Amino acid sequence: MTEQKRPLILVVDSNENVLGEVAALLEGAGYALCCCTDVAAAMVYAQAHAPNLIICDANLPGESGLVLCERVRRNDSLRHVPVMLLSPSQTPDIIRRGCAGDVTYSVRKPFAAEVLLELVTYALCPPPAEVLMEPISDLFQPQG
Repeated sequence: MTEQKRPLILVVDSNENVLGEVAALLEGAGYALCCCTDVAAAMVYAQAHAPNLIICDANLPGESGLVLCERVRRNDSLRHVPVMLLSPSQTPDIIRRGCAGDVTYSVRKPFAAEVLLELVTYALCPPPAEVLMEPISDLFQPQG
């Protein structure tokens, strides 16, 4: 990817190890990125630079990743930005917000690198619905 065309991803996590792991993975895949460790810094950066995707830990100290999702959705210039949450568990609140459209994808930690990269690709350029449904429809084929 050329420098001008590289999608900008904002990664937010208070754990420096996870932040470094995600950053290395995304940079290795050719994405431009910025890393923040809290919601306040992430919102300042997002408003100034309009990232193409935000990947955020759900369990940040202080204000959570869910608060960041709410702020992004209420901001006219950011509401279109997909938000992926990283979480060690799939709590009912994260599932509910995903269904409500606040969260584009929720990824359980620890995550497989290839799964995260695939979801980043889908979040940045979602495939048509029929492509997403294809594997599911295979499950409902009559069994001979």
